Amino acid sequence: MFTEREPCGTVKGAGHAECSPYLVQHSKGTTVHYATTYRSGSWVADPDPNGIQTRTKAQIKAMVDAEFQDHLNEVGEIWLSLRDAQRKNGTGADD
Repeated sequence: MFTEREPCGTVKGAGHAECSPYLVQHSKGTTVHYATTYRSGSWVADPDPNGIQTRTKAQIKAMVDAEFQDHLNEVGEIWLSLRDAQRKNGTGADD
């Protein structure tokens, strides 16, 4: 299963909602993959010794925020193009 974003959890655990285990449990034989993750930290290997691990938390947050905004912008563009196509085809997309 491929979902748009990681639904919940932190680097330390699954979070209060336990979304990932729920998805895996209710879709037997399926792995769960996410297009965007909220997790970041040293547990992810960095092949570049001058890369992310040498940056400040503020720099990393700015990078994550920018990536997330880019993702939301792309999703918005897709939504707008689908809405426009539905309106053009008269399929009832009035919102």
